[in-house]
Amino acid sequence: MDRVVRIFYGGTVNKDGEMVDMRDQVVPFVKAPMFSEIETKAASFVGVRGGLRFRGRFDAGGGGRAHYVLLELGTEDMWLLYKECLKDAQVKIAEVIVDVVGRDGCAAIVPETVMLEDEPADVLTQEGLHVPECHDGSPVGEHVHPLVSPRGMVEYNDIPDNTFEEEDRGREEENNMAPDLRYRLLDTTFDEEHRAHLMVDLGRQLKCMRSRTHKPLSWDERYAVYIGRAGLLPLARLVNAGLPRMDSAALTALVDRWRPETHTFHLPCGELTVTLQDVAMILGLPIVGLAMIGMVQPQGWRDMVEAALGLRPPEVEEDVKDRKTTGVSSAWLAEHFSNLEDPEAPDWLVERYARAWLWHLIGGFLFPDGSGNTISWMVFPIVAGTWENMATYSWGSGVLAYLYRQLCDGCRRSGQSSGLGGCLYLLQVWMWERLPVARPDRIPVEEWQFDDDGSLPTVGYLWKNCINVVGNKERRYLFYMNELDCLTQHQVEWTPYHRPEVMQMQLSPLCYRDKEFWRIEVPLIFYYAVEWHLPQRVMRQFDRLQITNVPFTLTNKILHKCNRKKERGAVNWAEKNQAYIALWENRVNIRVQPTSGPRHLTVAFNEYLQWFHEVSRVHLKPALSGVAIADLPDSGDEDDLIDDYDAATRVGTQPERAPLHNYTATQMGRLDNEAAHALRHPQGSAEEL
Repeated sequence: MDRVVRIFYGGTVNKDGEMVDMRDQVVPFVKAPMFSEIETKAASFVGVRGGLRFRGRFDAGGGGRAHYVLLELGTEDMWLLYKECLKDAQVKIAEVIVDVVGRDGCAAIVPETVMLEDEPADVLTQEGLHVPECHDGSPVGEHVHPLVSPRGMVEYNDIPDNTFEEEDRGREEENNMAPDLRYRLLDTTFDEEHRAHLMVDLGRQLKCMRSRTHKPLSWDERYAVYIGRAGLLPLARLVNAGLPRMDSAALTALVDRWRPETHTFHLPCGELTVTLQDVAMILGLPIVGLAMIGMVQPQGWRDMVEAALGLRPPEVEEDVKDRKTTGVSSAWLAEHFSNLEDPEAPDWLVERYARAWLWHLIGGFLFPDGSGNTISWMVFPIVAGTWENMATYSWGSGVLAYLYRQLCDGCRRSGQSSGLGGCLYLLQVWMWERLPVARPDRIPVEEWQFDDDGSLPTVGYLWKNCINVVGNKERRYLFYMNELDCLTQHQVEWTPYHRPEVMQMQLSPLCYRDKEFWRIEVPLIFYYAVEWHLPQRVMRQFDRLQITNVPFTLTNKILHKCNRKKERGAVNWAEKNQAYIALWENRVNIRVQPTSGPRHLTVAFNEYLQWFHEVSRVHLKPALSGVAIADLPDSGDEDDLIDDYDAATRVGTQPERAPLHNYTATQMGRLDNEAAHALRHPQGSAEEL
């Protein structure tokens, strides 16, 4: 019965759970449907794409008496829970009630006379709908409240009518996704320049990318009081304790696996990604706060810097070919603000140096680009404000948004001197925490010397004393590519923050403070960069159940095309991205505890892996040979076949591990199928012939 669903719509449900004036459709499915399939089918009946409320009804009565219970649906987890409830119910068939949601979340009854195909739900008037009273007894029209959007989030009524026009155009473009014929999860728009496509399908040999990192300016303990008021002291303590050396070869091998379509790394072991949990645990950055966005004004930024720091950045000389206007060089800040030597310096001078130190940290550590050593002036209006105002921003979501954007750009860079941007320290430590590939040995760290809450360490501190990996980076890059190609789910540290070493640490309160936002699907914003946070694709990272073919918000291609190169003039990004800011501010209504929902199941994850391998490119190294063992030539020796592996090893060449691994897996799969066929159909039978 799990392949049959009865969908009710067009009426109401009374207090006893009984249907009133409901129409219904009994829908058979080829296999047990996902909740997203229920949504699609229901929308075709009701005629409304978004603004739908779903409830599952089951009979929890006994002794021949019905007792109906309504369970709110809306996510795959709740759909799975509802199906669990059906197992013990008197009626086993799934009964889904669909309502068109009006204001205040009240259900609006769609009358027979309304032609929904011609009049979408978002433009229906009060006259076109029968709207019941809301929970407080008032008509819904008296309030200005959010409407449920097609994403299941919130659109605010006081946003101008044209605010979502660009998003709608992007959604239309997303619906015209051009999937790869071999990998249905991939979009050819992103894939045609993707490093994986260039290497696997076109046979190109790409170079290791350069990691853009900036050494922080010299620290003075007198800065601590100011950085603490900005809410960034845990990060400052982490950076000043010492940073490990970046492994550009490992980072490049990882970036080769990044997919802009899903904001995840596609690996043989499944999907993984950097989430808001990792930002909080590794860097100790706040998640709750204002979106990192504002007005970008290229003219007059040097005046602003001079007013705040007392020193004017140099103008670019006329005869310089590369006339960068995006900020100051790291060397300029180091030259003028690296050391505050006067022990009796007045407070106003200490504050200036502290502000310069923080600007360098933000522009060179949290938000570096992949092109050079420039410290951007884009965030300087925030840095130039009051220290308390800096503490009101969501630095964690801004850092992750920028990292996502840099990964989406970096995975499509193939030049000889291409660089990686974003907070690579976060990405590097994330990789070491979860993957055994390129993980260095660690020397035990020293005892933490600060004991106040504002100065406690983060998980990143554990990697302070790494033993640097040395050797030719191009050779290491190829080695890491091979290792990632052979990675299994059993080699991954899915929940690294649950290990005893971390659990026994006295961590900064910021590491756990905002944990109810770790798993929300929400747009992350950093000025021009708007990137979706999609933790439902990596539920195993939270030790939760990972479902197959999880529905998700496609990353908007129009948003990916928006960057500073195309928007060189003055831009009010707060106005331009108003729709996404509204969705970000609605996060309080969609928060969820990280441990809620069904736990990880190995059987379910194996089903997910089987599906995932069919729809995405998970191997970057082709099999050593595609020829079946039975078709290989015989050397003349007894039981000896000549293949590429034999030919290579006999002349003293050591084949790469991943091609041999993939070759062996292919051959074993083929032999397994042939053996199964032989057992089912004995030699000489009609079926065998």
